[in-house]
Amino acid sequence: MDTQRNELMEVIEQAFIDYHTMTTDDITTKREKKQFIDGLMTAARVIGVHYEELDALTKAVPIMLQRQPIDMTTPAYIRQLARQIAIRQNENQ
Repeated sequence: MDTQRNELMEVIEQAFIDYHTMTTDDITTKREKKQFIDGLMTAARVIGVHYEELDALTKAVPIMLQRQPIDMTTPAYIRQLARQIAIRQNENQ
């Protein structure tokens, strides 16, 4: 269950990052992404993720994005790996 929980939290985090880095001005696309995140958060509550954990995640993602400028010259899979390493290091401290 912890594995599923961690995977779902990672999916939610990635969805938040995607939402906050959207460059589109299409209101419908942003609304759909927001509804998708809402559904993911509801699923997380069903499997036992506490509200405080979700709240911390929603507050941490925009701050994390402000600290790390997005370098579009670096491939996305490398940026993703670097982000995951940074998150794991923060969790271990």
